Amino acid sequence: MTTTAKKQSTVFPDLPRHSTLVDSGGALTHEWSLYFEQLNTALQNNYQREGVKIPSQTSADLTTIETQANLNGTGIHIGNIIYDSTTKKFKGFVLATDGGFGQVTISTVEFTTTP
Repeated sequence: MTTTAKKQSTVFPDLPRHSTLVDSGGALTHEWSLYFEQLNTALQNNYQREGVKIPSQTSADLTTIETQANLNGTGIHIGNIIYDSTTKKFKGFVLATDGGFGQVTISTVEFTTTP
């Protein structure tokens, strides 16, 4: 039995490259109007007055994400920051090696700070 990883959705909408920005009357076309509405919503959902909103996952979900990414080779962007709601720690997705044997895997590492 095989499992299929969900396709990762983008945070921001794609540009409507095959549509003109304005119509013959100078008004925004429907496609571009929709794009700007979606972009504003995405920005409001991901950026707050206090800063960037970091997505949150449980430790179990992070393990599942790592496993799926290593099996399928997709689904994670290296360098993404995520909040582990189980351990209450910030983590990042990184490439990890197996000590020189050539196998590279995706792993999460905990961010630490020094005083």
